[in-house]
Amino acid sequence: MEVLRHMVGLFEPQDSQNQYSRPGMPNQTLKRLRSGHWPVACQLDLHGMDRYQAQDALALFLHRARRRGPCLRIIHGKGFGSNGQPVLKKLVRSWLSHHPEVLAFCQASEEMGGEGALLVLIRRGHHEEQAQESG
Repeated sequence: MEVLRHMVGLFEPQDSQNQYSRPGMPNQTLKRLRSGHWPVACQLDLHGMDRYQAQDALALFLHRARRRGPCLRIIHGKGFGSNGQPVLKKLVRSWLSHHPEVLAFCQASEEMGGEGALLVLIRRGHHEEQAQESG
C-alpha cells in the first residue's frame, strides 16, 4: 500500500494550471480568492523537499488546516533549484486539483510569492470532526 500512496507522484503533469475551481463552484470564487476575500489562515513551505516529502507534508497540512480557516498559502518555489524544471510547482497543482477538500486555487500575488506560491480554498472542517479529533 505504501507504493500506491505515492503513485500520483510518478506521473508528471504535462502543463501547470495557474488556477483551478472545482466543478459547481460559483463563478466568483476564483476572483474572490485572488482579491484576498478570505484571509490566509496558515501556510506551508515545501522548499527543499523532494516530491515524496512534499506529498506527505501537503496531505497532512490540508487535513490539519481544515480547522484553521478556508484560505491557505502553499509555497512550492519557482523551480530554480530543480535544474530549471519546476517539479513541485506542477505536482502540487496536480495534487490539489485531485484532492477532495480543495475547492479552488490560484497563483498568489507577487507580494505573496507570485509564481512560487498558491492560494488555496478548502472545505471547512465540521464541528463534530473537530470535537472527535481533540477528544
